[in-house]
Amino acid sequence: MSGGIGKVQKIDLGTARSSELKDISGREIQVVDASSASARVSIALQDNITDLKFFEMRKNGRIGDRQGFSKFYIQNEAQSGEWVKIIVTDGNDDFYVENSDLGVINEIAAPVKTGGDALSADTVTVDNTSTEIIAANSSRRGWTIQNPSTTLPLLIGPSGSEVYPIPPEGEKSGTGTYAIYGIYASGSEDVAFMEDSVT
Repeated sequence: MSGGIGKVQKIDLGTARSSELKDISGREIQVVDASSASARVSIALQDNITDLKFFEMRKNGRIGDRQGFSKFYIQNEAQSGEWVKIIVTDGNDDFYVENSDLGVINEIAAPVKTGGDALSADTVTVDNTSTEIIAANSSRRGWTIQNPSTTLPLLIGPSGSEVYPIPPEGEKSGTGTYAIYGIYASGSEDVAFMEDSVT
């Protein structure tokens, strides 16, 4: 699939959007520039509009799918004076999400051990309020979070922006030094996490 290779679009965020179709194909979308660090747009790669999963992107964020997509959707809140510039390319990686807050989030978790000097593992109780799972750590090189719930997805992300789902009994791993928060729709679980840091 190559119809979207190198296609660049500047998106004015001054007007709110809801599931706006972009009829451009490719395998990867990158936010290559933005008016500010706070400018943000949400992107969904699904072809089926009834089952969209949006991921919030900021400057230097990227999202991709090895299987390719024939179109994608964007949405955003009205952000006066803000804009983002995206480029659609023919990337070749598996599905992933990368943003400036969380680093890379793998759909299927990889081992958290990446050769750092300290590997810590712990649990934290997460319920239906935003809860810090992993504190900010400037020396962190990798992390893994496991969802022990057998029925509910665990949503993770920056505080107030928990939009990245970990499916029931699933896990995700990634990089990034910012604090990671989690929330359930209901109930509570003891969520396990690990991080790999340089000491």
